[in-house]
Amino acid sequence: MPLGPLFIAVLAVAIWALWQRRTSIGCRWEGSATLVTISAPATAFLISPYSSGTLGVWFHHVFGIWHLDDLLGHGCGLLTGSAAVYMFLSRFGDDHTLQHYYTLWVTRPMTVMVPLLIAAFLLSTRDRTYTTNFEDVEPDFWLSVYWLLLCSVMTYLLAVTARVVLMLRHCDGENRPVLNLYLITIATTAMAVEILAIHTATPFFLHDLFWVFACSAAAGWALTPAISWMGKSRPLVIVHPSELSARRMSNGDAENGDAENGLTAA
Repeated sequence: MPLGPLFIAVLAVAIWALWQRRTSIGCRWEGSATLVTISAPATAFLISPYSSGTLGVWFHHVFGIWHLDDLLGHGCGLLTGSAAVYMFLSRFGDDHTLQHYYTLWVTRPMTVMVPLLIAAFLLSTRDRTYTTNFEDVEPDFWLSVYWLLLCSVMTYLLAVTARVVLMLRHCDGENRPVLNLYLITIATTAMAVEILAIHTATPFFLHDLFWVFACSAAAGWALTPAISWMGKSRPLVIVHPSELSARRMSNGDAENGDAENGLTAA
């Protein structure tokens, strides 16, 4: 299956989303959403064959290890999941509550799991050769451990994100359509992760199906924050300038009339 059209579509969506969110830069509560918009498409690129043929070769030339670009891409995927949890938790409570739950649900698990992932990746490099798709490498024991840890952590982050979104959806009916889009994106990402797990752990070749869901998920994580920001930043009431001037003039005449009536009465 040609991946070129999929990546062109993801790139186009990412550029459009970043352009729509350009005015959100500097907003305190929008930093995590902008990070998600950037990191999700970056994840799709870094784990793609296009990155393996360019960055992957350069990393091997410098460090002597194949597929470091894929490791970096998986790290971006974990960053996307962590930022998504923060993005939705920031809609609840104060800073103390936000930091408490984020530390409990994300910081502590990631502090343990990320070093284990890196260790399993490095221990599996002894007999690894170059392939354009890291997920097609014949796994040894440590690479199997790596895939198991990665898919487990991603599934956990998606479950936490879905839980927070469902809580937010229950108490925020106004933004329910956007939250529904987030739930669809979470489900699409979960499908990509589970397909990757099946592809790497079984003889079933699901490479093409994985990329369809992975690119759809990357586009969804870029598109939905942009749609959300467009809804927040648009004017509450759209009025033509001439109509606004007419309203101001009529309001001014009414105020002058009231003042004259008050003086007459006095």
